Amino acid sequence: MIFINSNQTKQIPVNPEKVHIKTALTRSRDIIKLLRVKQWIKNLFVLSPLVFSEQMLTTDSVQNNLSAVISFCLISSAVYIFNDLMDLAADRTHPQKSNRPLASGRISQSLAKKIGLALLLSGLTLGWVVNDHVLIMGVSYIVLNLAYNIHTKKHVFLDVITIAIGFHIRIWAGSLAIGIAPSIWLQACTLVLTLFLGFTKRRHEISLADAKAHEHREVLSQYTVDLLDKAILVCSALAVMFYGLYTLYVRPAQHIERLPLFTSTAFVTYGVFRYIYLIRIKKLGDDAGEIVLKDKPLLICILLWMGFVFLIFYGDRIFL
Repeated sequence: MIFINSNQTKQIPVNPEKVHIKTALTRSRDIIKLLRVKQWIKNLFVLSPLVFSEQMLTTDSVQNNLSAVISFCLISSAVYIFNDLMDLAADRTHPQKSNRPLASGRISQSLAKKIGLALLLSGLTLGWVVNDHVLIMGVSYIVLNLAYNIHTKKHVFLDVITIAIGFHIRIWAGSLAIGIAPSIWLQACTLVLTLFLGFTKRRHEISLADAKAHEHREVLSQYTVDLLDKAILVCSALAVMFYGLYTLYVRPAQHIERLPLFTSTAFVTYGVFRYIYLIRIKKLGDDAGEIVLKDKPLLICILLWMGFVFLIFYGDRIFL
């Protein structure tokens, strides 16, 4: 008979290098989450003036506009970090936000401050390199978010309007980067669309947290689901209507007919309806960026719309 002494059982040696690599990967993932890289999709609004001004094939305009996009990605990530630092106590009571790197304690507050400051300085510097106007827009975006955190986030409707103004600043930054002013229709479409997204986010937060909603966002005690549903209905209707009017009044190159551009309203209409379906039926709506990336029908719709509009404005220059 063979007896095995449990004390003599061999232990599998731990590879310090593998442990170090795993720790580094985990830290990297946490930093990416801290920066909200998925939210960079919102900075595509900075690109919209470039597309609709028909300057997308102009090298200097593309370089300046892309630099403005990167600048706002860095600045917005810095703003997200400082927002998380200010909302730390409230986030720890939220069923989802409590898993964020800062709220969970996976990243220290001191490290987050250093990363945020580095991103802020880098973003403002890059904006200044493009031109003074983009730098001013970057500073304006920071001031707006300070106002939001200190005051406007506590007031019904004003909180969502402040967020919408942040997207307007992005539009202006993209326009000023290439030396133009955004059209009134582009601004109107941006306003109602971002109000729509803001109200859907508030609705999701109320339905998710229910009676405890106000504990992690004070303003939610002033909203009701019925009130938000009406606001969403109004903004969604205006978004489709304003975009349709924009396609009729926009002045593309003389050889471009307005009818093909107007037909792109079908994509916008489906996208808005699909988003309403996702927040009402699928109970989504907290993160617009993640919804777009995860929902294939919505993502395909947006990509088709982008491709369709691009072909209308630039197809003849590329293929003819």
